[in-house]
Amino acid sequence: MSMANKAILRPYTQLLTMEDVINKFQGAKKFSKLGLREAYHQFELTTESRKITTFYGPDGLYRYKRLNYGTKSAQDILQNEMRSILAGIPYQINIADDILIAGSTKEHDQALKLVLTRLQDNGMTVNTKKCQFDVEDTPFIGLIFNKKGIQPDPTKVEALHLAGPLKSKEELRSLLGMAGFSERFIPNYAKVTAPLQELLKEGTRDWDEKHQRAFEQLQQALQEDTITTIRDWSRNATSGGYIQALVVLELFFCGRDRQPKVSALLYSNHEALAHQNPTIQLPRERR
Repeated sequence: MSMANKAILRPYTQLLTMEDVINKFQGAKKFSKLGLREAYHQFELTTESRKITTFYGPDGLYRYKRLNYGTKSAQDILQNEMRSILAGIPYQINIADDILIAGSTKEHDQALKLVLTRLQDNGMTVNTKKCQFDVEDTPFIGLIFNKKGIQPDPTKVEALHLAGPLKSKEELRSLLGMAGFSERFIPNYAKVTAPLQELLKEGTRDWDEKHQRAFEQLQQALQEDTITTIRDWSRNATSGGYIQALVVLELFFCGRDRQPKVSALLYSNHEALAHQNPTIQLPRERR
């Protein structure tokens, strides 16, 4: 796909910010999280788009019939298509193949049933091992969401705390990316991490005491029991619907042979592909 990716045009995707996600679930008391099963492969490519994915195999030519992870526009297509599929359903948000549903008990149950039904109508399946239903807290985008608010994901805090001496810029960049999920819980985050950010610049010196102090301060800040509260809607809530939702899941999503009802279209710059030789035999297609 390396040559094809040079020609494939990525569609515009409006990315969600952390604030978008947090504000969406103000006052939520119940949470459910769904994870799609082999998310990219649930989108069938159009006939024309399959031609773009042609590649040489050990005994001939092949092409993809489904969207695959290695396609440059795959993540954008997945996000846009899932956003379109779930459009109009309140109290839910999706990022890539994860869907979070949250609200008061009644709002949560109603939204969960709507999401499950919408996925079923579009032939989508979920991975039950990645799903949580009717819980009071759940990890999502590097944070723990619960009725009190949000707090750092303990697994990320532990990973940061256990991190040993950094040996490369790649390791430092990874560490700062992990810490970035918990930025809002660290007072003066920019000031604390400034010495570490400087190390990412070209021509900077090696790790010294200043950088070690910043690293230890970052670790210590995340060890504190910090929680950020979010506003409560103060709405009445009633129970019900959870068992029905589980029945819906059992009926709709446990089958492995469901055919998708959604398709994906790859856009390409044909001039960039013009140098490639046309196929001289029908490619063997694999599902």
